[in-house]
Amino acid sequence: MKSRPSIVSMLFVACFAAGCGTSPTPLHEAREVPPARVFERPVVKSTNPAKVTIVRDQGLHGAEHVFTILVNGRQVAELRQGEKVIVSADPGTVFIEARMFNITGRVPPVQVETNVQEGKTYTYRVGLDELTLRLLRDLSASN
Repeated sequence: MKSRPSIVSMLFVACFAAGCGTSPTPLHEAREVPPARVFERPVVKSTNPAKVTIVRDQGLHGAEHVFTILVNGRQVAELRQGEKVIVSADPGTVFIEARMFNITGRVPPVQVETNVQEGKTYTYRVGLDELTLRLLRDLSASN
């Protein structure tokens, strides 16, 4: 006789799977990262720089971890869930990186390269899916 999974076990798996991903934090609800976790903002020479916002999304998996955000190789801030940091950037190539300290060393950092234009805004979302950091541009919140 073939056994089928119980409804309880299927609900448990569904809840567990939902908790492993992150869900977007609405930009208007994201809190500015506290000044104590802002380290170095990029030096900007442009009179009309681009604005880059990095938002930490929410989810159960990785909630206890702080994500370190780097811009052009410099540590800018440490984000907790639901927080954001906004930095100015000169037009040109910008590298944004997210790292997460973890004892196992199984979560590698992620980096994106983007070309920013004068006066434009760029929004990126950082989150954790399973054991993979993701850093993606949110086109709906960029112009």
